[in-house]
Amino acid sequence: MMELRLTIKQLVIPGLRVSGFKDYFMVIIPRAYNNYIISVCNAYLVINNEIFPLGTKKVTKITNKNYAIFLPKPLNDRWKKLYDEKTKVDLVLEFF
Repeated sequence: MMELRLTIKQLVIPGLRVSGFKDYFMVIIPRAYNNYIISVCNAYLVINNEIFPLGTKKVTKITNKNYAIFLPKPLNDRWKKLYDEKTKVDLVLEFF
C-alpha cells in the first residue's frame, strides 16, 4: 500500500479573537488545528479584509493542548483595540 503525503504550504484559521495576558496579546489557535502546526512560520492577520504581516513567528504551546502566536508588543495599542472591540480576525500561517 502506498502512503500519500501532502505538503501544506499555507493554513488559514478564520474567526479568531485577540486574547490578552498581562501586557501581552496573542491569537490562540484552536485545538482542531494542532496536527497542522509547525513551530516556526510566517504569520499574517487579516483584519477587516486588510492583510497585516506579523513576520516570522514562533508558535508557542501555552497549555497542554493549546498553541498561540504572540503579537508584536510595540503594537499593543492596536491589539488592545481589537481585543476591546472583540473584532474577529483571520490568522494565516505560511510554512517554509
